[in-house]
Amino acid sequence: MVVVLPPYVKYEPIKVGDVVHFSPNWSPTEIFGDKYFRVRANLLKRLTKSFVLNSGSTYNFVLNDDSGLLPQSATTMYEIMVGMKGHALLYIMWPESDYLFRLEKTGFQPNPTEADKRYIGHLLVEEIGLKEPKLILYTTQKMDTINLRFYNDTDSPQKIVLVFHINHIKLETTSPPSGAIIREIKHWRDIREEGLY
Repeated sequence: MVVVLPPYVKYEPIKVGDVVHFSPNWSPTEIFGDKYFRVRANLLKRLTKSFVLNSGSTYNFVLNDDSGLLPQSATTMYEIMVGMKGHALLYIMWPESDYLFRLEKTGFQPNPTEADKRYIGHLLVEEIGLKEPKLILYTTQKMDTINLRFYNDTDSPQKIVLVFHINHIKLETTSPPSGAIIREIKHWRDIREEGLY
């Protein structure tokens, strides 16, 4: 799941005792589909990456097994608060080859290499923030990978710093609790079904 928070919202990470529900669309390729879990343990960790983005160039950071940002255990979920510093346009792609934020009209999807489509469905790195990140990603074992595509629309090279604040969460199955606050974990297929993709 991908969440982009408005600037005025302060995010509260998932904690021990919280209940999460994965939408049915996490099946059949993912093991969490339409199930409830209680958080039995969590620990915050950090991973920092940086790169230089030349003028007019793109860089893809893919959340996959090679990046270390997909859990290896079937009882683990990562809640990743992504902090960013620098200047670039950011496009979120999930699954890896599809732009998540696009318009309904045919042909109106982001394309950083075309000037008239460069500013469709993008975020600005500086809007995400470093200390109180506004981009939240949830990852599980064997899920469809998420691609963070960066594009430098300036005339000079830009250094981009990514700080992944990883809430390493251990889950245990539970029954749907009555009256409990449940964190709903959506899938890109949910966005498509809601007509927002």
